[in-house]
Amino acid sequence: MKHKLLLGLLALVALTALLVVSCAKATPTPTPKPTPTPTATPTAAPTMMPEGVTYRPTEPYGKVTYAMAVVNPLCGDRSQCPYLATTAEHTGVIEFLFADGDEGVMTPYMAESWSINGDATKATVTIKKGIHWITPTFRDPGIDFGELTAEDAVWTLNQANSTTNPETTDGDAGDFAAVFGWARVVDDYTFEIDMIKKMYYGLPFSNFGVLAGNLLINSKNAYDTMGAEWLRDNRVGTGPYMIKDWSDYERAVVTAVSDHWAYGGRKIIEEYEELQVPEATSMVAMLAGGQVDVAVMDFTVMADAAESHDNLKLINAYVSPERDIYIGASAIWGGNLWEEYNARTGDPLNPWESPVYEKDYPWLGNPWCDLGKPCQYTDTDNPSGISDMEQARLVRWALNYATDREAIAEVTLRGLGLPLYTEYMGPEYPGWDAGRTITEAQFKSIVEEHGWTNAPEYNVTSALPDKAWPWEIPYDPDFANELLDLAGYPEKSDGWRFDLSMNVYRCETGDSCVVVPDVVNSMWRDVGVNADIVKEEYGVVISPRMRERTQSMPVVKNGDVGSNNYPIDWPMPPCDSSMTRPGWGVGFESVFLAEMHKKASAEHDYDNRVDWHLQTVDWMAYQALYSGLYQQPTLILARGDRVESWDNPHTQILAGAFRGGWLPYPRTHRSSSS
Repeated sequence: MKHKLLLGLLALVALTALLVVSCAKATPTPTPKPTPTPTATPTAAPTMMPEGVTYRPTEPYGKVTYAMAVVNPLCGDRSQCPYLATTAEHTGVIEFLFADGDEGVMTPYMAESWSINGDATKATVTIKKGIHWITPTFRDPGIDFGELTAEDAVWTLNQANSTTNPETTDGDAGDFAAVFGWARVVDDYTFEIDMIKKMYYGLPFSNFGVLAGNLLINSKNAYDTMGAEWLRDNRVGTGPYMIKDWSDYERAVVTAVSDHWAYGGRKIIEEYEELQVPEATSMVAMLAGGQVDVAVMDFTVMADAAESHDNLKLINAYVSPERDIYIGASAIWGGNLWEEYNARTGDPLNPWESPVYEKDYPWLGNPWCDLGKPCQYTDTDNPSGISDMEQARLVRWALNYATDREAIAEVTLRGLGLPLYTEYMGPEYPGWDAGRTITEAQFKSIVEEHGWTNAPEYNVTSALPDKAWPWEIPYDPDFANELLDLAGYPEKSDGWRFDLSMNVYRCETGDSCVVVPDVVNSMWRDVGVNADIVKEEYGVVISPRMRERTQSMPVVKNGDVGSNNYPIDWPMPPCDSSMTRPGWGVGFESVFLAEMHKKASAEHDYDNRVDWHLQTVDWMAYQALYSGLYQQPTLILARGDRVESWDNPHTQILAGAFRGGWLPYPRTHRSSSS
């Protein structure tokens, strides 16, 4: 999942089913079914207030302690948060307007209803009446911020959206900007928001992360009463838990509230603690000794510990009835900037002036010199008849063929992972077809079908016009060498073809994101690419470059698809284009990806959306802007005498990655047929 974790509410109620002493095992959350399209009629303000919620006592019991490498600083207002600060959304303090449930990913939770008008220029949401803000008693006991209202949602949205607040640091700022303009209050419990693009299948207000965006509503009253600095350092929520203690980089503790509108009458864990334990060996010792109940660390360490300790076991932390859920990581080839105009605003981007095109990187395709735009370098290494765009595509494909994904999954990930071939598609993904291929003619036919022949990549001539480029990429270093020779990069006297640096950090898949790139680099060096690793801080170095579209090195992480739980009828995310500027993006941009996102978002027909989703996978397979590397399940290491199972997807966040799909309300609310 991207620069941020896909955020969600911890349904600690579900932990009732995790302890051995409990009565029953919780039901895994299903992969979402197609979301019903709301009636596309003009929206009017409601004539009656929704019925108020009822608060009932909760039944707290027990304590769970979770060891993790870092307990990040608390930040209560995402529009002010630095990267990697947490707003405590994973601890049950925060709730969402909508959730994945009986009505799809837009099942009302704190919201009463939603609608989009006929031409998709405005969305309207009505909030349930009577939901109260819970005082963060660990720092300022006794403060009452009153009731959740439409004003809270409107203020939060306008603070978070980079269109309405260019200074925001909200991780979803670009996702909101790709969809929304200004939000406005209609009445105490209803708000509306301008939509700058057509879409009907959902809004980024759900815990599932529609378009990878997620609205975490904040208290406007808290901001007005206590000030911006106080709200930055505290978290006000409406959930069944409140913060008891938060010591940055040490521990965080939440405790169950005495009553709650959604969890009242249900057993919930009385206290949940996150404990920072930087060393994996210490985590294992604390688990074995009974000081903690659950921990997450590097795959190989967990596997060894489970084998060597009778009382410890590996648990898949997130499964669904349809498939096991895997989190992926790819080498993202940022710097391939192929849009002349901003797809959202129409403003000129002048990509030929970007720092990424100051020199001729073998993996970056520069179409602009051939199109008569200013060129910052003299291109001297293109073979006859091969453009810079095709040369770079051949290089990216050569490195795809030079990557032994099966070995990564079986050896590096100890047989616990799976290969991944692109961010968009791989084994266990809906729509996966191992035999599917894409030729130059098919690629151009897709672009022509949708009328985007103005895209710079459309007019590029393939050096291998009859080659069928596969979705499932075999390990073939011999063919990788052939492609590199064809691209004009023969081995020099020192044995190297060119230099390449890869950015790495501890990404959404945890330690694997540091270990696997070393293995990949050794594979690439075997075909003459002098690859090395550049470790940098993501939040202060890599992420800003990606946001500014100045990232020229490949970086290992995931984008906004992120896992095999991404619905097959959803458009690919806007961050793979200029649509999220000035917010975060993956670093490459394409007219096709931007326009297909807009077209699929506005499409009512489910089958059409599925077809276009798969065509976009074909497009990406051909261009190879994501070199998929691996997928891994979200495993945790647990005390077998204390924890029976942990199918609460909360642990996806703690492990470092997640794409939504859990219910932030009692699971009995879901129909038995789900």
